[in-house]
Amino acid sequence: MALWIWTLSILSCFCITLSRNEELKFFQSATELNHLTVDNDTGIIYLGVVNALYQLTENLDVIRSVKTGPEKDNKKCTPPIDENQCKEAVMTDNYNKLLLLNKADETVVVCGSLFKGICAIRDLEDISFKKYYVDSSGEKSFVASNDENVSTVGLITSLNNDRVLFVGKGNGPNDNGIIISTRQLYKRDGKEIFEMYTDSAAVKSAYHSSSTQQFVAVFEDKNYIYFIFNQQEKQPINNRTLIARLCKDDAHYYSYFEMDLGCKDDDGAYDHCHSAYVTTPGEELAESMAQQRQTTDVLSDDKVLLALFSKVNKDDGSLKSAMCVFSLRHINEKMEKNRNDCYTKKNTSSFYKLFAAENPCASHGLNASKTFPCGSEHLPYLLGSKNGVVEKPVLQKEGMNLTAVTVAVENGHTVAFLGTSDGKILKVFLSSTATEYSSRTIELNKPIKNDLVLDQTQENLYVMTTDKVYRLPVQDCLKYSDCEKCIQAGDPYCG
Repeated sequence: MALWIWTLSILSCFCITLSRNEELKFFQSATELNHLTVDNDTGIIYLGVVNALYQLTENLDVIRSVKTGPEKDNKKCTPPIDENQCKEAVMTDNYNKLLLLNKADETVVVCGSLFKGICAIRDLEDISFKKYYVDSSGEKSFVASNDENVSTVGLITSLNNDRVLFVGKGNGPNDNGIIISTRQLYKRDGKEIFEMYTDSAAVKSAYHSSSTQQFVAVFEDKNYIYFIFNQQEKQPINNRTLIARLCKDDAHYYSYFEMDLGCKDDDGAYDHCHSAYVTTPGEELAESMAQQRQTTDVLSDDKVLLALFSKVNKDDGSLKSAMCVFSLRHINEKMEKNRNDCYTKKNTSSFYKLFAAENPCASHGLNASKTFPCGSEHLPYLLGSKNGVVEKPVLQKEGMNLTAVTVAVENGHTVAFLGTSDGKILKVFLSSTATEYSSRTIELNKPIKNDLVLDQTQENLYVMTTDKVYRLPVQDCLKYSDCEKCIQAGDPYCG
């Protein structure tokens, strides 16, 4: 154990010199990186990698490391692993599937791919201290996907003065079929931590092979929880990107509604989403979006959703990627219109009930959608529509994937930082148009991982490649020798 930690510490921190005579500090892991998050109160970085967890300083120095694998396991076996009962068990790597800070309880929720995706609760200040871990609760404790190739997303929030965990995960070949669920982070009334909030607080696939999901993001706004995921449907073959919404306090998922989230240019639809980020836009972008929607009503609380998509040309195999920008207000309006259309049996051909063949829509009165904003048992639920929202790309790239996105607002300007599959960070100024004003290679031909995170001060960006975390300043204004060059650069941080 000591040797293991010593070896990792040797690998911990280095610097590289770039062609601009600048140094980027980085931390290197002995294994592949999975997730990164930052405590914005302390600046401490939490890093989940294959078989380990780290706490790092804001300068990427190691505070603490914890070994999480490998362990004897088999995806088909139920924990705890008894080698007499599970003869197929072999030493298996533990991929970090969820790494979420629960600041209210001063804990970290950590879920791995081992043992059917069960989770642990660790101390926020000292991740080596495991506050809760049970591997003998059976299926009710299987939270994340146990498949390293199937993504899991999670969000911790408050519900009726308690802390709960919303989870979205794909349906792997050895998973339990639960795609979306609400999990409690407390013990009460005979129920354990990580059990479902109620028995019906879940979306569960009725049959394994109808479609597969890859979750991209989860976020909350006001009383709603949203999930974004890709779905590959097998009969007929079709790739869709979906946004799903449910009321946070809906214990029965009556409010669950999903619809297509489309990004489309003149050559057709981008059918795979790689990353998404929700934020409050800067003044310029907010005003521009209001003008595009032909309204003077610029709501200060309207959020924007930035999503990165790709498509492959079926004729020549060429790759094309794009960023589309959506108004969250517009998404909600479309969902409400769809709900009303279904409840009033109007234009019902696009609607479906999840995992069911029949059209679910029927007449429930003109005001059913407003009377029951979070659905009801007597209304159709687990409802979906193929009539979603579609936007045109604001930025397009050829021959690469856009893999990661985060956003900062500086002096009313909205700046998007984008990661690419060939190891670059692009800086894009968003207003009435999207202007790429900087491109920087972090690690040539090493894809930038999805967790692209600003530090506590918003002055640096943490960038993950396969096995390294880099700290990249968001601006480099000092390199300009005079005011004219500064202005010509088009960098919202400068001048």
